[in-house]
Amino acid sequence: MYETGLIFLFFFTAMIYSSAGFGGGSTYLALLSSSLVDGGFMRTVAYVCNMIVTGQSNVRFFRKSWVKWSEVWPYFLLSVPLAFLGGMVRLSQGFYLAFLGLVLILAAFWMMLGAYQRRSWGMFDKKWVQIITGGGIGFLSGVVGIGGGIFLAPLLHSSNDLSSEKVAAISSNFIFLNALAGALGFYINHSFSFLAYEAWPLFLAVFMGGMIGNLWTIKGRGRAWIKLLSAILVGLIGLRLFVGNIMTVLTELWS
Repeated sequence: MYETGLIFLFFFTAMIYSSAGFGGGSTYLALLSSSLVDGGFMRTVAYVCNMIVTGQSNVRFFRKSWVKWSEVWPYFLLSVPLAFLGGMVRLSQGFYLAFLGLVLILAAFWMMLGAYQRRSWGMFDKKWVQIITGGGIGFLSGVVGIGGGIFLAPLLHSSNDLSSEKVAAISSNFIFLNALAGALGFYINHSFSFLAYEAWPLFLAVFMGGMIGNLWTIKGRGRAWIKLLSAILVGLIGLRLFVGNIMTVLTELWS
């Protein structure tokens, strides 16, 4: 059974992230990394939690018709198949934790960038750039166990044609599909020692948190502060993971 504090943190994370259209995968992984659990277990929990939270959000977004596939198909074209391939990637525990730490550091920087800065990057209006970007994010998401919305959203915000509501809707769908594809790839190419019932308190916590988060939306500076605090947490844990495991990786490479 998981500690009450961890269950509450998963609940709180789901509630906050779902209010903005995200799943919270990077934060779930950051929280689990302190529990000394297997990397495969961490990826599985993150995949499932992402799907639970964004699955609820997607129902709301489709009812409001905020997603138009004609606007977003380039981001999805390569992301889903590459997330599947990323899920199939096998990494040792040391490699996975070091790589996760690096990704969390990058995610923290990206979250800080997107918290206060909304600018127009014309290059992301080109379809071929969106296809390549979506594919890269999808593969990274599959390998680590996140949905990738944390990297996609700032790019979507750079477009003057997309409202905050549309960005949230697109990101939520992107996360759900990438998490599903990554989970399928992981299931096919890994011995599944993980028993789902072991993490049911965490799944229940994010389900309840997601339900509450979908009833309200944090806007403006309130959302910016939440992103900033989340970025600090994720960045510090990422730094700890990277520094704590990089020597193990170097030893494996030289052995």
